[in-house]
Amino acid sequence: MDSQGTINPPPSARPCGNRHPAAKSSLVYRDSLLIHMRFQVEPQEKKKTPKGRAKKRITYTRRFVNVTMTGGKRKVRTHLTLLLQQPTSADTQQMNPNPTS
Repeated sequence: MDSQGTINPPPSARPCGNRHPAAKSSLVYRDSLLIHMRFQVEPQEKKKTPKGRAKKRITYTRRFVNVTMTGGKRKVRTHLTLLLQQPTSADTQQMNPNPTS
């Protein structure tokens, strides 16, 4: 109870924290007005996008030729791939038949 004798619900029961429920829609309206009041910049001229065969060629090179990992992450090497990549004793004998040095 406050000084006038009214019962206020706890803050967790109120929508939008301490604001009145209708205040949320008015804030969205105000934000949309601010967006339209900003200084408008002319869009820059863009190069013509290729069509047909040329577009297919560009998408092929982007997907398969210039392959980059997304997000700048490195490829994770698991224990199994490391075991498969280690040379066996037969492989080392084939590479260096005379191990004298």
